[in-house]
Order: sequence, then C-alpha cells, then structure tokens
Amino acid sequence: MSQYKLLVRSAKQVVTVRNNGAKVVCGKDMQAVDIIDGDDNDGVNILISKSGKIEFVGKNSKFEEKYKNLTVDVEIDATGKCVIPGLVDAHTHPVWAGDRVHEFAMKLAGATYMDVHKAGGGINFTVEHTRAASEDLLYKGLKQRLLNMMSTGTTTVECKSGYGLEVDTEVKMLKVIDRASKEIPITISSTFLGAHSVPRITDRLIKIPDIISDALLRCYDTFSGDMSSWNQDIATLNSLVLTLVRMVRDTSPCMSCEVSLQTLQVKIY
Repeated sequence: MSQYKLLVRSAKQVVTVRNNGAKVVCGKDMQAVDIIDGDDNDGVNILISKSGKIEFVGKNSKFEEKYKNLTVDVEIDATGKCVIPGLVDAHTHPVWAGDRVHEFAMKLAGATYMDVHKAGGGINFTVEHTRAASEDLLYKGLKQRLLNMMSTGTTTVECKSGYGLEVDTEVKMLKVIDRASKEIPITISSTFLGAHSVPRITDRLIKIPDIISDALLRCYDTFSGDMSSWNQDIATLNSLVLTLVRMVRDTSPCMSCEVSLQTLQVKIY
C-alpha cells in the first residue's frame, strides 16, 4: 500500500494561499500570495497525504533530502508548468431554466430591476421556467455550468436552490444539485434558498413559517433522513425567524432567507 495520495513533481512555479509564510491571511493581505519559483535544475514539488493534507511544498532538492523511497497513489509530472490552488466559488445560483437575455435591451434603455420585474421579467420569469422544467433539463444546464467553472479553475462551489419558491420545485432543484455532487468531480456545498424572494400573491409573514415548518422539514427528510426529532427545534426556529422578519419588514423589502443543508445555518438578509 502506498504511503501518500499525490505527488506533483518538478513544477516551474507554485502559487500558495499564504503571505510571508502565514498560515491564515485576511483583508488586504489576501491581495498578496507566496510564489515559489523553480528552475530547470530544481523544480517545485507538492506532496499530499492520504487524508488530503499538504505535507510538503518546496524545491525538489529539499524534498529529496526529507523523503526517501516514498510511494504514492498518483504522481504528476508538472515540468514547465504553474500550479495554483483551486478556486472556491462561495455564492452561486447555477440551477435554473429560461434565460433572461431579452432583459438586457430593457436595461440598456434605462429600465431598473423593478421596471423589469413589473414587466414580467426578473426572478419571477426564471421561477416560472424552472418550475416547468424537468429534473433532467435542469441537470443538463447545471452540468454544463459546473464544467465551465471547472475549466477555469474552480474546484469547490456552493450551489443554491431558490428559483422554485414552493416546496416541490425547491426539492427538485436540490435533487439536481445532489445528483451533480455524485456525478461531477467538483466539491459542492448545497444551500436551500427557500425564501429567495416573496412569491406572487403571497405575504412574507405567511410564507416564512411555511418555508421553515414545511419546506425545510421536507428537504431534510429527502436528503438527511428522519427529521421527526427536530420538530421542537423547527418550532423554535420558526418563532425566531418570524420575529426577525417582523423587525425588519418595513426596512428590507427585498429580504431573503437561506438555509445550509450541511449545517442548518439560517441567514436572513
């Protein structure tokens, strides 16, 4: 059995997400990164453990001193190439049907988003087409978008639902995302965005409790098993969110709510 998962050998250049050796960077420091340059005689190696941890990044000469007779699952010859970290796209809405290209002309003519919305465009246009689309059609579109992301360096992506605004379509979208996470080699974090917008002819104070008590439980039943033991927590969450909605309803007409299916985190904004 091999000792390590991956060895990338002899790269011309490796870009790391650090600045001057710091393990964590934030704010303005994120604008600067470390670049390790190799040369024709001494390239840069990267060694990954079985658990996925980066064990070593540095010149081949130092690597050879430290590691003797190691075995790896996969070895990649990166001679003459630059290696960069995968990109993390932390906010996307990649599952939808019905493009809104026709709205560009309205916007170029000076229409605001609300003008487009009142004319039947905007999110409600996408909602109608997404509701009507089959899972296979939505998956086909999502797959192409994810492949496009991968081709430009994205390795992890957060995918929201939110173009259903009713339970069946939201679950349909989440099923499509779940299928993609199993069939496409990209890491996906899925988010139930049940309150992306207030549906037509619906009061938000009526809709929010439905989302929490009905849609959220349905999503967890579908993707995480039995949720019967969560009923009390959902009731508490329902009360909390409803209180917050009442507090901000007059100042936040475009408020939406999202729930992470991985962590049960609720965001209202």
